[in-house]
Amino acid sequence: MKRLMVVVAALAGVVLPARADRTNVTSAAELVAVLEKWNLDGNSSHVITLAKGSYDVSAFRMQGYDPNGKKYVSAYGHVALTRLTLRGETDNPRDTVIYGNGQDGEAPSDHLIYMWQGKLQHLTVSNGCSSAENGGGVSCMNTVTVNTNVIVTCCKARNGGGIYSGVWNNCQIIGNESTGSGGGVYRSKMVGGVVCCNASRNEAGGGAYKADLYDVVVSNNTANTHGGGVYNPADNNGTTYGVSNCVIVCNSAGSYGGGVRNGIVRDSRVCGNETPNYGGGCYDATVYGSVLSGNTAASGGGFYNGTLCDSAVVSNRATSSGGAGYGGTSTNCLIACNVSDASAGGLYSGKHTGAVVSNNLGRCNGGGAYGATFYDSWIGFNICSNWSTASDDRTYGGGLNGGSASNCVVVGNAIPNCPNTYRQGAGGYNTAFTDCLIANNFVYGGAGAAINSGSAVRCVISNNVGSTGADCVRQLKAPGLVDCDIYEGTLDVQGPMVNCRVMNYTNGNVLAVGDNVVACGHYKGSDYLTANRLFATNCLFANNRVNTLFRPAKAPFELVNCTVAGNHASATFFDEKDTSPAQAVNTLFCGNFQLNSDQPRDFWYSTDSEKYTNQAIVVTNCLISTYRTATPIYDEYGTVTNNNARFDTANPEHPYSLRHASPARGRGLVMDWMTDATDVRRSAEFPRLSENGKVDIGCYQCWLPPVGALLLVR
Repeated sequence: MKRLMVVVAALAGVVLPARADRTNVTSAAELVAVLEKWNLDGNSSHVITLAKGSYDVSAFRMQGYDPNGKKYVSAYGHVALTRLTLRGETDNPRDTVIYGNGQDGEAPSDHLIYMWQGKLQHLTVSNGCSSAENGGGVSCMNTVTVNTNVIVTCCKARNGGGIYSGVWNNCQIIGNESTGSGGGVYRSKMVGGVVCCNASRNEAGGGAYKADLYDVVVSNNTANTHGGGVYNPADNNGTTYGVSNCVIVCNSAGSYGGGVRNGIVRDSRVCGNETPNYGGGCYDATVYGSVLSGNTAASGGGFYNGTLCDSAVVSNRATSSGGAGYGGTSTNCLIACNVSDASAGGLYSGKHTGAVVSNNLGRCNGGGAYGATFYDSWIGFNICSNWSTASDDRTYGGGLNGGSASNCVVVGNAIPNCPNTYRQGAGGYNTAFTDCLIANNFVYGGAGAAINSGSAVRCVISNNVGSTGADCVRQLKAPGLVDCDIYEGTLDVQGPMVNCRVMNYTNGNVLAVGDNVVACGHYKGSDYLTANRLFATNCLFANNRVNTLFRPAKAPFELVNCTVAGNHASATFFDEKDTSPAQAVNTLFCGNFQLNSDQPRDFWYSTDSEKYTNQAIVVTNCLISTYRTATPIYDEYGTVTNNNARFDTANPEHPYSLRHASPARGRGLVMDWMTDATDVRRSAEFPRLSENGKVDIGCYQCWLPPVGALLLVR
């Protein structure tokens, strides 16, 4: 009865139109009168056209009507409509405005417009308020309500300051706010249009909350907590929400997800969003085919956690860790030109497959990534550069710091000159590499142009350089270097080295890699090939040009079943004073030369008694030519002396393998590790022990038949 009295008083003197399904309306009172009549029959063919102008409906209160149950429902609006169409006279929604007074109506749950299905077209809805309910501007009873070319602005609600539910085509949701979630949009679907300058004052989803958005621009929205642009958590029943082909730009959140938190982001641009905490662009979202750029956060400038596929994460910034992203997984993504003020210019942790990580900058740890796992990826031209003047600051990992890389290319990463003390691992620091190419990385001073700490298995390590003789590989952890080829680089492994080939190093300004010659500026290379601790097993050291091949400055230093051939050096060993003798077992020293001449020199070490000890090395079952040092070796057992090791020079891939007539055949000392091992060729076709249980000296086991032998083919 109270509802009827309010409506009757407001409609005094209003004449209802005679037309049954279409009518033109010129006043708020006339509009409410028509709605009171037509809502009751629930006829979807009814169309009400509002003449150009502004309609203040704040004095009215209508109750929602359920045409299916033929009853009123417990929902109210200043205007309520059921199934019919309410439209503006022109196609410009600004010409026709329905507005309230910006304050709660008779009850704080009242909406400006309440709809049971129906349609709004070419209108502006303004200054609604529903502080206790959802949808301050427009509240739709269900999602089949379709609205077109509508502006909803300056409205407030508990959730969904602008709109609640329904489908909205080419609409603009601008300048609304909520005390809860969804400053502009709450549980709605939008196709085309704009969600702009809305705010969630206390909670999440500044622009939209649990909304499906297609071809929508979401900009300049703010959330107190999560999802400055969009917050799309899944429902308890598993229903998910997403944005597609949208632009999410210049939004901000107080906690997580400056642009988007949760949900699906597909074929969209997420740009220029920010949060002081985690995920400047996206937080825990699933992203497909999208661009994340220019976003900022403390951690995860582009994204934090979540999943990315076929996307580009470019030019984002983190004030702490992960300029591009923090955690999560990615597949076939471009990670480029991101910056972190601390660790991981590109990616901090997470698992990444098919990534291109390029031109990122980290200030202290990991120019490309920190603690991340990579598969089938390309990590190149990243920089780690720390300009702090504190003496104990560190700059570790130009490309990678920590984590692992499998079947990857790590190339052109750098640690440049910067004022702090520690600069290590231009390619990777404390990283486990498997089946990787690690090439052309550079460290200014410091150590480990390719790798410092960490390990490498089945890798090619080539042409990595340092400005002041920095080692290519330094201080590795288990398993050390296994089945690797090292070209143009020095070693300070200080750990195990198995089945490796170390070739083609030249100390000087020009370094050769295979058949290529690369100018590396005016940086003088190191004057030694390997230094400090080393456990080299089944390794080839060949075709290097250096002052000293081996510098065992720290014990232990062991060469087991190694071949040292084709090198040009002034000394084979350069032993520091008071160092325990190095060990060589089953190692072949033959076919080497004096540096800068063709004079044979196969086994030579320093005799400077003031600085270096004469007790340089203990050799056991080694092949050494007569071109050796005149100073007696510390201890020598079972030496094979021969000036011709009978290398198979006709084999272009393995020119230092042995012919059948080699004096090294079967002369080695058999050890336990050889039972299931192969020679340096790393193939089961070449086991380390011969059929009669003998082992050859050097890194190759001869399995060739003697010249003239008859081969029987069955």
